[in-house]
Formats: sequence, structure tokens, C-alpha cells
Amino acid sequence: MTDIIASPAVKEAVKVVMEQQERLGDEAAAEARESQPIRTSVLRAAQLAAEAEDHARGRQHVKGKLTARERLDLLLDTGSFEEIGRFRGGDINGGRAGSAVITGFGEVFGRKVAVYAQDFSVKGGTLGVAEGRKICHLMDKALDLKVPIIALIDSGGARIQEGVAALTEYGHLFRKTCDASGFVPQLSLILGPCAGGAVYCPALTDLIIMTRENSNMFVTGPDVVKAATGEVISMDDLGGGYVHNATSGVAHYLGEDEADAIDYARTVLAYLPSNSDQQPPVYAYAATRADRDVAKRLATIVPDNDRQPYDVLDVIRCIVDYGEFVQVHELFAASAVVGFACVDGHPVGIVANQPSAYAGVLDVNASRKGARFVRFCDAFNIPIVSLVDVPGFLPGTRSTCRSSPWWTPRATSQAPNRNMRASSAVARRSSTPTPTRRCRSSPSSCARPSAAHTS
Repeated sequence: MTDIIASPAVKEAVKVVMEQQERLGDEAAAEARESQPIRTSVLRAAQLAAEAEDHARGRQHVKGKLTARERLDLLLDTGSFEEIGRFRGGDINGGRAGSAVITGFGEVFGRKVAVYAQDFSVKGGTLGVAEGRKICHLMDKALDLKVPIIALIDSGGARIQEGVAALTEYGHLFRKTCDASGFVPQLSLILGPCAGGAVYCPALTDLIIMTRENSNMFVTGPDVVKAATGEVISMDDLGGGYVHNATSGVAHYLGEDEADAIDYARTVLAYLPSNSDQQPPVYAYAATRADRDVAKRLATIVPDNDRQPYDVLDVIRCIVDYGEFVQVHELFAASAVVGFACVDGHPVGIVANQPSAYAGVLDVNASRKGARFVRFCDAFNIPIVSLVDVPGFLPGTRSTCRSSPWWTPRATSQAPNRNMRASSAVARRSSTPTPTRRCRSSPSSCARPSAAHTS
């Protein structure tokens, strides 16, 4: 457990006191503790920490949720978490262990990250002055160290008892998040309610991950919606995990549970550099005969008839290392596919049309999906591999009225305006502009020679 009670200093203090009790008896040991107030304070702090975690387990487990510290244990490499400001916002003498957020640094696959986890068992995870300052301090340190920032969100929003002061801290968080945008990767995991002002910070980050149960994001809850508009709606229908993954496109991945969501966050981080000044990590890879045999399947996957659909995921798995592809926005805008993979050990971003969904046509949502992903890859020096098989833009009044003339050109203009390596492969047809020529193309680093063209 990532807690002060497990730290070497506390264990040593407890050991010394126990030895004194055995050697001198209870009364003499009590006198020794009075002469050593630092150890007494440490023991009291450890006791408060243990009681707080027991209280958190009692509150969270009955709801099918993990505690904030259990989530940190799943996210970070074993024994790597170093907490900062453990008792900030609390009062050891008054019996309060700390504030409603845990902040610190840890490692994911051996690389340092900054992380904060909101604790719903403490005042509903609401944000007050102490919590806001702790998070801002952590983000300042993360920017100094140039490491990714991960947020585990489980909050009821601003603490109304602190009024405008709590809202002011949200303003500070917005500014810090914007300062970090495009400089270090920012991931938000919504593992509980995320209401009111708490919604805006995740919305400014790079990736949002939600769970099928318990995750909710909305500015105002169902009760306020009913009072304001008369509409009766449930929390899941208003801002549940599936709604934001499949309909609004706010979230990028829907985890079956908290463990799945956290594992996805770890997986995505493996493809990203720690900051925009670095290149993505490179992994050892040696092609085997099985890999070459799989690559040969490309000639049989894509049908000659351009009206016959196929699954572009089969093409992607033939191109990338070990057939491993991590989708982003999997449930949103099914006619486009984006995600991360490795080619010859180098992380790349894949952008592809999906002929098995609406023939791979570009609509407003598909354009937003592709443009946002390309911008993210450009910020962190990740090359783009484009697999093009598109009949054109979606026609009709519904598409036009949803700003199609504004959004769809941006899908094709993102790559030319970015300083990235890019390679495009046209499978059957490209009825929209394909901006490969204006990119700094480096096919040798972005795609295997056997995958240069799929037909």
C-alpha cells in the first residue's frame, strides 16, 4: 500500500518503541516517548493514515470502487510512489489525516510520472483551497521535471463551504493545464463522479479514460437539469461512460472496470515520450518468419471491388509489430480508425478509413477524431502512418448543418501544417485530398517496405 505507514522511517520508529516497551515496561516506555515527541508525532500520523485508509475502503468497496491508494498501486510500478504533501490540509493533532487529494511521483515502466488521485472518502473528493494548491504544486514540479501528468478523478466538484476561494483554485488548475498542454502528456481517468468545475480540467487534457460503471461527467446533474428544463434523465444517460465514448466523443476509451482503465493508461504511456522535447521510446524488434507470412496477407485482405467492404484493422495488424494496435476513440466515429502501434520498434500513430463502417466516409465526427489525434501525435513527435480508402465527404443537409464544411477540410489540412514524419498508403481510392506530398515523409521509419501499398 502506498502509505506513510509502510515507509522505512515509520517502521523504524515503531520498532524502537516496541523494543523500549519490552525492555523498560509500559510506564518507562511512555516516559521515553514523552522525551522523544518527534517519534510520537510520527506514530500518530501513521495511525491516522491507517484509519483513513480503512475508512476509505469501507466507503469505496461497497460501491464497487477502489480507494485512491489502491488505484495508485495499480497505476504505478511496485514501490515507486513517492508522496508529497501527505498531511497538507489536515491536522494531525486534531485527528484529520489530510486533504481530499493524494499527490506524488511514481514510475510507469521505469519512467517517472506525476500523479494525483482524488479521494472520494474525504469530503466527497471535493476541491478546496488545500486540494487546489497541492495539485498546482505537483503540476509545477512536473513541468520542471518534464514528466507526464496523470489525474485520477473521483470528485463532487468545488467545495461549496469554501465558496469563491474553491472556484479560484479551479481557475489556477485551468491555467496550469493549459501551460502543460502540448509540453507533457496529460491523461485523465474518470473513476467516479466528475461534476461541476471538476469537468473542465479533464476536458483540457490529452486523453480521457472512463469506466462502464460509476464514471460520470457533467456540468450540472440530473436534478438541476430537471429544475431548469423539465427533462428527466439518469446520470448515465446524461454523462455516463458510454455516452461520452460513443456519442459526444469527449472520452477516448471505455474500460470495463477500473483495472482495465488503468491498464489502458499504462499501455498508452508506453508509446509516448515524457515530454515534447524528447523522441518516443524505441523497443527492440526482430521480424520473424511468422511476421513476414502475416505481412503477405495484405494482398488478399483488400478486395478488388471498391464496393466490397473489409476491416481495416486486419490491414493494420499485418503492418505493425506483433499485430498489436491500441485504438483511441474506438467507439466514436466508426468510419475512421486512429491509435498507436509500433513499426520496427518505433511508436507510430495510425490514421485509417474504415470501409466496413459507412464505407469509410468522412463526416464531422470522423474529421474531428482524425484531426485531434494528428495534433496530439505532432505535439509529441510521433510519426503518422495513414491508410487511405475513402469515397469522399458525407453529403446531405444533416452533415452540412453540423459544420461539415468547417470540420472536414481540417482533417486533410492537419498533416501538411505539422512538422512531423508521415507516410500515406492508398488502398483502393482517395476521393479527398491526401496531403502526403506536403509532409516530411520518411517511409523507412514509418512503415515496412512490404506495407508501402496495400494493392
